[in-house]
Amino acid sequence: MIDELGPYSAMKDSGAEWLGEVPVHWKVVKLRRYNQVFAGATPSRAIPEYWDGGTIPWLASGDVNLRRIIGAKQFITQAGHTASSTKWIRPRSLVLALAGQGRTKGMVATIECWTTCNQSLAAIEPSPRMSDHNFLAYYLQSRYLDIRSLVGDGLRDGLNLEHVRAIPTPLPPLPEQTAITRFLDHTTSKIECYIRAKEKLISLLEEQKQAIIHQAVTGQIDVRTGQPYPAYKPSGVEWLGNVPVNWEIQRAKRLFSLRTEKSGSAHGLELLSIYTHIGVRPRKDLEEKGNKASTTDDYWIVKPGDLITNKLLAWMGAIGVSHYYGVTSPAYDILMPIVDLESDYYHLLFRTPTYLQQFKQYSRGIMDMRLRLYFDQFGQIPVTVPRIEDQQAIVEFCDKSTIRVNDNIQRTIRQVDLLREYRTRLIADVITGKVDVREAAAELPQIDSETHEYGENSILSEPHSLNTRHDKEQEARL
Repeated sequence: MIDELGPYSAMKDSGAEWLGEVPVHWKVVKLRRYNQVFAGATPSRAIPEYWDGGTIPWLASGDVNLRRIIGAKQFITQAGHTASSTKWIRPRSLVLALAGQGRTKGMVATIECWTTCNQSLAAIEPSPRMSDHNFLAYYLQSRYLDIRSLVGDGLRDGLNLEHVRAIPTPLPPLPEQTAITRFLDHTTSKIECYIRAKEKLISLLEEQKQAIIHQAVTGQIDVRTGQPYPAYKPSGVEWLGNVPVNWEIQRAKRLFSLRTEKSGSAHGLELLSIYTHIGVRPRKDLEEKGNKASTTDDYWIVKPGDLITNKLLAWMGAIGVSHYYGVTSPAYDILMPIVDLESDYYHLLFRTPTYLQQFKQYSRGIMDMRLRLYFDQFGQIPVTVPRIEDQQAIVEFCDKSTIRVNDNIQRTIRQVDLLREYRTRLIADVITGKVDVREAAAELPQIDSETHEYGENSILSEPHSLNTRHDKEQEARL
């Protein structure tokens, strides 16, 4: 689609490194020139009257992940609003995360309701006479990495309001902004439909893969024949049901013990981590440079054949076999086989939905995200123990039987990545004037009226000033 769009007839230097050249009739101005930018505040959590029974919408920095906010998850009272310096944000505004964990910092969301926010969000109220808020949102979202680069990547390296106010922005004529926004809404929604279809396919392929593995590791089929085993017996465990007659049932503590061998300092060993979807991998291969451990002194030694368990996330699949000799965080448990077994079989078994449910039930904690599976509880879980030759045959069968499914999953993941890259490039090229979409936008189906899905508490009945005088003053300066 990008290749089918032509350039503007005349370009000029924007004077901003982020933008390069822009169409000659576009303005390039700092964000402060046509927006009010301010931060919110957080009423004291120690005073219940500021929160209990609140009706005033209030946003936290993590809410920017919604990208389009039509209602708040949290509310403060009038007393909380009065006692703090938080301010009302009008609809058709934006919020930008000044700080936050992970990818949050620098993210932008549009606001489609009256709300307030905390001090880690910058509210951006564009002049409606000069800016389409959706156009500005597309632009700021496309400059996510540039915005983050204004400060470091550490949690303490937060943006401030002056950083935001000084962001250089393109400012086409308002009707052109609207046309660009309309074009991007149309095209990106089609791309999102393609992405959702591919992600659904990935989910179905994963289910197919898990069904193959589950049947094999639980003894529903004999992998040598593809048929059920000749005879079964009660396992004595309700959730396990029947198992092949030559299989045993043992407590996990009869098969594994904790390896608590420390690495010492200056060991030079590979730092390993456990991931819910792919198992154990060297951390350097998968995580950003800024996310490395500051030191790995006195970490746990991990040997090939050991299983690493993330106690906090075991019930979500963070358990798996290591094929590496290395070290890992003391926050993890290292399960060392103490009998002759095939570790890859237990890697497959422990990652089935049946065992993940048991891990959750045996975990201790007051809420899901606080659950921890300690070894004394893990050791009580009944596990199937096929003969060693059966374990090896099951692993070989699962490897061979899922090759095609794995290939299809990886191929589809690559397609999703390419679609996302294409969407990113399309938005960046269109929003900075590298391609002219005015004619393409004019040919799109007409929409009678703009509609939004507002939540029950999204819009307050009390009218608030749109500060039109401020808008006129900004327009005059431009």
